[in-house]
Amino acid sequence: MKQKRNTFTLIELLVVIAIIAILAAMLLPALNGVKLQAKQTSCTNNLKQNGFLAIAYDNDFNGLRPIARRKETNWSSTAKEDTWAGLLQQSGYIKEKDPKYVYCPALAPNEIPGGINVYGAIAPNTAYDINVKHLAYENPANTYKTVIYLSTKKITRPAQFPYLLDSIYLGKNGTKFTNRFLAAFCTTDVNWGQAAMRHKRVCNILAVDGHVVSIKPNREFRTFYAGMELDGSASKTASLYDMNGVRIPIMN
Repeated sequence: MKQKRNTFTLIELLVVIAIIAILAAMLLPALNGVKLQAKQTSCTNNLKQNGFLAIAYDNDFNGLRPIARRKETNWSSTAKEDTWAGLLQQSGYIKEKDPKYVYCPALAPNEIPGGINVYGAIAPNTAYDINVKHLAYENPANTYKTVIYLSTKKITRPAQFPYLLDSIYLGKNGTKFTNRFLAAFCTTDVNWGQAAMRHKRVCNILAVDGHVVSIKPNREFRTFYAGMELDGSASKTASLYDMNGVRIPIMN
């Protein structure tokens, strides 16, 4: 009697490999989508955690939120103590030596965290429409040796006033796409950070009241931004950028 064959022929093996490759190609986009969604969710959770810490600081320091420490000559230092995160860490609100939640988990390999590469904070000069009435200075007589805070008691619409957000740096010094600890909605100066759509054309923003919104370039973004406008109206100049540094028009 002829013995039954148990092995694959070369052609059968190639057919199996081809089927596996086709299935993998079909599943890969779905898996990538799940991975991107997971990073966006993680980013949202990071911002919420930072919001809890900022509110705790706010409560302890009479309505102040740390933004940045201005150096003796300029804003260009990469030292972590010049950031809102460094100030929270220095004050004991951030306990970890190297916290991972102060920057977006979707950072690319060339956006290695450290120093100023944390979520962007709204600060002076980073948006044309911010008035100094929203800010407080440790030493207003000498603006080059001071800590700058956001005065939350002076904000009338905290649910529509951004505090931290996904950001991008559009400079030309080799660190083009790193996060930037000071972020803007309006400025065209490449030395400032910009609001960035890191998550499939979505920008995550932590509002002063502690909630996080995922904003697309549409009317919702203009409405949210209205909280920091001088006249309280929807912005006509606010902008978002994609991860290639291309400005995306805000739809009406």
